[in-house]
Amino acid sequence: MSRRFDIEIDGERYHGDTASAKDQSKALRIATQTQLIASLAEDIPDVSLVVAFNSIPEDDANELIRLLVSGRVLRSSDNVEVAENLFGDSIHNWSLLVGKVLKENVGPFWTLIGQSTTKADQVPMS
Repeated sequence: MSRRFDIEIDGERYHGDTASAKDQSKALRIATQTQLIASLAEDIPDVSLVVAFNSIPEDDANELIRLLVSGRVLRSSDNVEVAENLFGDSIHNWSLLVGKVLKENVGPFWTLIGQSTTKADQVPMS
């Protein structure tokens, strides 16, 4: 079941719906395999997310865009579907938007860190 989200970048608002569970699973796999997942933590600055996103292979970046952004995210002021050409000389904001949309879709992954440990987790490694 999808969830609506709103993102603000450089004074412009964007909205959309999260992807299906199947597409989120694929996105999480890409984010993990490319190590982009570490850039989605709450305390990571936007510039680091942009650098990390632009460091992954182009095929992976395009797949994340296909899974999570294309046909799903609109500029709120005029309901225009977002794409690279919408950002002109501020192309870094496109990368930031894709990163933030990824975070909206796989962000709950980070809740695992806050879960209490079980006795099995406390067994010392020998």
